[in-house]
Amino acid sequence: MNKKTAICIIVILATISILPLPAYAKTVYVADSFEITLRTGPGPDRKIISLLRSGRQLEVVTPGEEWTEVRLENGKQGWVLTRYLTDEEPKAKVLARLQDRYQKLVEKNTELKKQVQELKENNKTLEQQLKATSNKLAKLENTYNSLKKEAANFLQLKAKYEKANAQLKELKARAAALEEETRRLKRNHNIKWFISGAGVLLFGWIIGMSSRRSRRRSSLL
Repeated sequence: MNKKTAICIIVILATISILPLPAYAKTVYVADSFEITLRTGPGPDRKIISLLRSGRQLEVVTPGEEWTEVRLENGKQGWVLTRYLTDEEPKAKVLARLQDRYQKLVEKNTELKKQVQELKENNKTLEQQLKATSNKLAKLENTYNSLKKEAANFLQLKAKYEKANAQLKELKARAAALEEETRRLKRNHNIKWFISGAGVLLFGWIIGMSSRRSRRRSSLL
């Protein structure tokens, strides 16, 4: 290994030791029932930046056995005593979160009960509508059956009417034929009487003429 390579390695190692290691960026909390100081450096003589209440969430920047460098949610960094930190979420915070979840579940349950009630009311309305529709359907079915029966009766009456009408037409035709035959026979009868009367008159005229001739002959003798 040459001198230049060795110098580069030393510079890299020094840089790594100065920069905060991302592997330590874990979350810790201020232990229960405490209010601790956040200082500018690892020591009680360093300036206090802020007071941290129990349950405050912190991000570890540089871990240590006595002092730990942490970062707040707002990005501010400082040092706190390690013994006041814990990896476990504080019970008060857990309880608050559970209470929040419980409240949300209660609200959700209330909303679900409301939806169930609305569904029951809608179901009741649908049942009433179904009952009304069923009644209407039954009435329509009765009306349909009545109309169907009336239609059958109408067809029967229509068939009877058409049959009677055909018979009437036939009778009218026969009556007209009989009337025509009667007129024809009447005409023939009148003609016969006319001929008979004319024959009688002619016969009487002939007899009269014969009688006159006989009287004339008698007078001449």
